[in-house]
Amino acid sequence: MVMTRVSFFVSLLLTITAMYVTGQSRNCPEVSLTTNSSSTCGTGVIYIYGTFASSTGVSVSEDGKGSASPVVITASPFAFSYTPVSGDFGNKVVITVTANATRRRCPIARSTYTLAVNPVPSAPVAGSIIQPTCIVHNGSVLLTGLPSDGQWTITGSPGKIRLNGTGVNATVGSLAPGKYNFIVTSPAGCISAKSNDIVINAVPPSPVVKINNPAPVCFPSTVNLADPAITNGSTADLTYSYWKNSSATIPFPSPATATDGTYYIKGQTSAGCSDVEPVSVTIRQGPDANAGPDKVLDYVFSTNMDALAPGPDESGKWSVLAGSGSFSDITSVAATVSNLS
Repeated sequence: MVMTRVSFFVSLLLTITAMYVTGQSRNCPEVSLTTNSSSTCGTGVIYIYGTFASSTGVSVSEDGKGSASPVVITASPFAFSYTPVSGDFGNKVVITVTANATRRRCPIARSTYTLAVNPVPSAPVAGSIIQPTCIVHNGSVLLTGLPSDGQWTITGSPGKIRLNGTGVNATVGSLAPGKYNFIVTSPAGCISAKSNDIVINAVPPSPVVKINNPAPVCFPSTVNLADPAITNGSTADLTYSYWKNSSATIPFPSPATATDGTYYIKGQTSAGCSDVEPVSVTIRQGPDANAGPDKVLDYVFSTNMDALAPGPDESGKWSVLAGSGSFSDITSVAATVSNLS
C-alpha cells in the first residue's frame, strides 16, 4: 500500500511540471529582428526592423557613440533607427532589443544587432600631372589621399579605368587627352566622392622645319645658316639650333660662317617637340680661265681661238685687254677674232 502512494505522487508531480513548462513557452515574451547584422559607410541613418510577442513593448540600447531612436517601442511590428557618428568609425556597434517581462519566471527575451561602421574615404586628389608630348601621346596623373589600410580600387571615368592597389598614392597612366574624374572604393566597400576634374591636354603638334638651301657663294665668302630666309615656311615660333649630324648630337658652333658642306638645323617648340632637317652649303672656288695656247701672227689680222671649255656651273666670255679686235661670238671657246691692230 505504501508503494502505490509513492508512484501516484511522482506521476502527479511530472504532470504539473509538464503543464508549467508548456504554459511558459506559450506566454513568455519573444523578440525577433529581420536581420542581425550589417555594415554601413559614413554617418547615414540605419533602420532596423523586428517584431515582439507576449510583451507590452521593447527597449533599445546600444554601445556605440551614435544614437538609437526611439529607445522605447510599444507596438509590433516595429522599426527604429541608429545614427552613427565619426567616433563609431572602425568599430562594431552592438544594438540590443529587450522585451519587457510580463510573467514571473520567464527568461529575459532579447535580440542583438551588430552594425559595422566604416568611414567614407576622401575623394582622390590630383598630384603631379604629366601631359602628352609629340613623342608620348598619353598622359598620367598621381592620385593622393587614398585609404592607408588594405586594398582599395580606383575607378575613373570616362572609359573603363580600374586600378587596384595599396598605399596612399597611386599613378594612373595611359590617359588619352580629355577630362577625367576618379573615385576610390575602400576595403570595406565604401565609395568616395568624385575627384575634381583632371584635364589631360591635347597632343602638341609636331613642328615642321622647311629648308631653303642658300644660293652658292664664291670663296672666300661663307653662309649664315641663321638667315631667316633659309627656314622660311617652317612652323612659327621655333627655336633653332645647328648641328653636324642628323641625330643632333654634335653641335655646329659657328653657324654664321658655314663653309662648304651639309649641316643640320633643328627647330624646337616650347613644348620640346622638334624636327631636324639638312641644309646644303655650296662654296665655289674662283674659276681658272684658259684661253688656249699663245699664237704669234705675222701680218695676220684674224684667227680662230681655242680656249679650254669652262667647268660645270661656269661660263666664259672673250674680251680685249689691250689693242683692238672683234669676236664672232664672245661666249664661244672657238670664236673667230678679227680686226686685230
